[in-house]
Amino acid sequence: MDADSPEVKKVKVNTSMVRENSDILKRLQQFSSWFKAKIAVVLCLKYNRSLGDRVLAKRKVSSDVTPEEGPAGPNVLVHKSM
Repeated sequence: MDADSPEVKKVKVNTSMVRENSDILKRLQQFSSWFKAKIAVVLCLKYNRSLGDRVLAKRKVSSDVTPEEGPAGPNVLVHKSM
């Protein structure tokens, strides 16, 4: 048979690769129950968000302070609100 024949179907193959993240599974298996594992994950997420909020607040405070001529001389940090 000829490959260009209209009666020959073209074959298409889809492949996928699965990578198991066994590190997370090992960590979750250390907990005695699924509920305790969920609580630990929630606490980690809250802590992560808290740290992110602190970083944003610190960046905002540092952007509010600019080097200007202050009462003590040049290059003294003065808040913009002054």
